Amino acid sequence: MRHDGVPETSGGQALSRFVAAAERLTALAEGRGGDQAGGAGDGDLTALQAALCEVHAAFLALSEGQETGHAPPDEANFARSQQAYEGWRRASPRLADALAGVYRDLIDGLELYGRGTTSDREAALWAWQSLYWQHWGEELLKVQQALYRLMARRRFDRALDDEGGLL
Repeated sequence: MRHDGVPETSGGQALSRFVAAAERLTALAEGRGGDQAGGAGDGDLTALQAALCEVHAAFLALSEGQETGHAPPDEANFARSQQAYEGWRRASPRLADALAGVYRDLIDGLELYGRGTTSDREAALWAWQSLYWQHWGEELLKVQQALYRLMARRRFDRALDDEGGLL
């Protein structure tokens, strides 16, 4: 169903799933709904990893968008992406850098999509798809890799603590 209650085509359902996944991911990047401010708790890391997987899978299910004359407002969300970056920087600078790039590309499209016109939604889809291949797809994989390393290191550190510091 679309937001107005009208049934969608399968392509529209895929887009709705992607938008919902992107909204969850950007909320986590902003530190909303996590274990602690700054998003560095174990639950935050697990939730972020799951949200990244969900966004990636939902993106891959989208049909190709058509090029439009619209461009996403690149600079409009720069300050927001910097705030998200700062929250995650304490956990891992590498993770924060990559997450800020993904966040910026997704949030720009979400704002365009949120305007609600067919033209704006088509432009958002095209921008997400174009920028995926140019930028945020690779950055998403970097975030997942940095999260994996951070989670593995924390797990290893806990194992050491449980063993009294001895292997």
